[in-house]
Amino acid sequence: MIMDMLSKYLDAALPFIPLFGAAGLFLFWFRILPFSKGPSCDRTYVRYKHFYLMFGLFGLFLSLCVFAYNHFPRDVEKNLEAAFYRIGAELGDAESQYKIGNMYRDGQGVDQDYGTAARWLHRSARHGYAFAQNNLGSMYYRGEGVAQDYRKAFYWTRKAAQKGSAISQNTIAVMYYRGQGVAKDVSKARELFVKSAEKGNSIAQCYLGFIYEDGEGVPKDYAKAMEWYRNSADKGNASAQAAMGEMYGKGHGVPIDKAKALELFRKSADKGNSSAQNDLGMLYLKGEGVPQDDSAAIGWFRKAAAQENIDAQFNMGVMYEDGHGVPQDYELAFEWYRKAASQGDSSAQNKIGMMYSMGAGVPQDYARAVECYMTSAGKGNPKAQYNLGVMYEKGRGAPQDFTKALEWYQKSADNGLPKAQYYLGSIYKEGKEIRQDYAKSEEWLFKAHKNGSKQALNTLAYLLIEQGKKLDDVRKLLEKAVETEPENAIYRDTLGWVMYKQGSYDEALKGLQKASELLPEDDTIRGHIAETYVMLGDKAKAREHWSKAVELRLHSMKRHEDDE
Repeated sequence: MIMDMLSKYLDAALPFIPLFGAAGLFLFWFRILPFSKGPSCDRTYVRYKHFYLMFGLFGLFLSLCVFAYNHFPRDVEKNLEAAFYRIGAELGDAESQYKIGNMYRDGQGVDQDYGTAARWLHRSARHGYAFAQNNLGSMYYRGEGVAQDYRKAFYWTRKAAQKGSAISQNTIAVMYYRGQGVAKDVSKARELFVKSAEKGNSIAQCYLGFIYEDGEGVPKDYAKAMEWYRNSADKGNASAQAAMGEMYGKGHGVPIDKAKALELFRKSADKGNSSAQNDLGMLYLKGEGVPQDDSAAIGWFRKAAAQENIDAQFNMGVMYEDGHGVPQDYELAFEWYRKAASQGDSSAQNKIGMMYSMGAGVPQDYARAVECYMTSAGKGNPKAQYNLGVMYEKGRGAPQDFTKALEWYQKSADNGLPKAQYYLGSIYKEGKEIRQDYAKSEEWLFKAHKNGSKQALNTLAYLLIEQGKKLDDVRKLLEKAVETEPENAIYRDTLGWVMYKQGSYDEALKGLQKASELLPEDDTIRGHIAETYVMLGDKAKAREHWSKAVELRLHSMKRHEDDE
């Protein structure tokens, strides 16, 4: 504070200091020097000669100081300021300890040194200085100059909050929300956020948006979430702008509007928000609201990844693995997945396991693959759980153990992975290494179908056909599937076979013939057509299609033998 006042007055006096110096030297030169030439000199001035000389020289000195002040780096000023605060800090002044601590933390006037910064802030904080308590809490939170310790971060930040620090109160709310240094308590966090948000704090307003969007401790309410996001975004909060963009992109609380989402993501991304940069990359990748552009997508992913954004690092891995916007490069893909995995991303950990399993970008190593899958699966990642099931079933990187394999397939299916649900349905249908159970097979195949598995509907249909049950239900499902994908020959074949089982032979034949047109080399479809002609009484046509079916089957078997 004192240095600030001195600097202020010095700035005001600067234009006049050279004038004082010039006046002193003028008086000395024209009034004192003549005395040396004889008694004609005015002796009144002689009496004050030392005064005039000192006045002039002091003015000259100050003029040189002005020159230095205007032409040399201001780091000199900061060094003086640091020296001033150090004296006060050594004398035990809490404010000086806080100031010198901040200067070491920010590297202003002194070399940046987080350890020294933490020590001075700690001294000031022990004296009860709220600003120091808040900043010390921040250093414990980030692990700057001290070992990261959320408990100590919470302790010191709460002390500052109890003295009325608005910033500290908001930080405490965030720590309650995340469960950092204190038991997670979303209700307590919301209470603190509301107090801060009502005072106009944009960070608190944004967090309230998160709480209502996710329904944490309150009923999920997209309208309220959008209201809080908008309040925060209007104040320029980049995180809120990004969150609003996601709401418009998903149609949560507002109609889906990709153009509006793009506008908000761009605003936030231009402010450096890594989430928005990643989201903007996804819009370019998918061509939503903008022309599809892999190069633009990877440009935004790269910006976000440079800020350690986990999703962006993962997306960079995908782009290099698939060769989108960049030349395909498994080694670089592995490196990006590794960066995301090191931050705990379970999807990236699963990807690394897959690359070890395939030997893509790294030497093949089943044991390392299992290790990565296990880490990811332990976090509930359904893809890793499925992959772990495969490794145990095939005995890769771990002893073959179908019981363990089934446990992991079950976990994956319970977590909603359609592939795992389909596989469970299939093995229960076939009785593979497990007791055959049509009821469980039907249950899992239906779940897989509802979750988007195209294979599941076909397998479910044949399961029900074999049992001669629910044919009307499965027919409706297949008719809907054919309507959605009219060029899908497998759906048309299965629908035709259901019609056959129902005795609707004419309808069945039409459907099967259309399927054969779409997939002429499929022996199963030809066999179904032959059986339908048998029921229609046309044995010649039946023989023709049986012959073709056998020919196609033999050709398929020979091709497989050649491949082996």
